[in-house]
Amino acid sequence: MEQKKVTFSEKIDNSINGFALVITFIIVGIFLLFNKDYFGNQIVATVMQWLFIVIGCLGFGTEISKMNKDRGIKGIDNLITGIIVVGIWAIIYYFMKNWIGNLIGFFFLILGLYGSCKGIIEIGYSIVKINKEHKETQRSKLEIIKEIILIVSEIASMALIVIQILQAIKVI
Repeated sequence: MEQKKVTFSEKIDNSINGFALVITFIIVGIFLLFNKDYFGNQIVATVMQWLFIVIGCLGFGTEISKMNKDRGIKGIDNLITGIIVVGIWAIIYYFMKNWIGNLIGFFFLILGLYGSCKGIIEIGYSIVKINKEHKETQRSKLEIIKEIILIVSEIASMALIVIQILQAIKVI
């Protein structure tokens, strides 16, 4: 008897590839965080670690955003990017306690808060709009609650990644 192969749609396959790449970038960044001598130079390792961590986090936001397009939820990418940029501000604020660091950090703080606030407002508006549209089609409140819980868990997981990174480098 011939076994049937499991196949994914192109969309699912792309999502799997995207999340695998994101997780790889974050793991490599965290690995370099604890192995500063990996490249024989701590400056190179630090630059590479942050490059991998930031690209991984931004990729995570992109993948989550792609998943939420089907749901009609807008703003998750802005919120996640805002959280990451606020995390960058926290790092600058922690390591550069002078007026130059504050000036550079202030730029990241403003952008991060703007992105986060814009994302929250867009998510809220999307949920209200979807709720209105689905009232016409008699969509159950349980389905809407499930979507909201899923969105909150995605945002919480991204925030947790940023917090853990900040804790690992002793910023918080």
